[in-house]
Amino acid sequence: MSNKITGDSVDAFLACRPFRRENMEVTVKDNVSYLYLFDNRIGINTNGMVSISTCGWETRTTFSRLREVLRRVSPSSRLYTKRYVLYLNDKEWNGNFKLINN
Repeated sequence: MSNKITGDSVDAFLACRPFRRENMEVTVKDNVSYLYLFDNRIGINTNGMVSISTCGWETRTTFSRLREVLRRVSPSSRLYTKRYVLYLNDKEWNGNFKLINN
């Protein structure tokens, strides 16, 4: 279950609608939406093709936001760390932008 700001920001991100509250922002340019956490771009939505990134910030807040995007775009996807290694869908991930498949 997500908190209010996570849910509202991801709603706006997936709907390509501008949003700004506390540490979250969604900007839209040329029908592409960008999801920001503390001014770091952690998501790009281009016509329903969603890419995510940690921007080097492997924090609970970053994971919370990205997991909500994953839950809505690709419910079977998993994001977690194990022994300080980041995994996306059970494969090591460096946190750089990665396209999420439905």
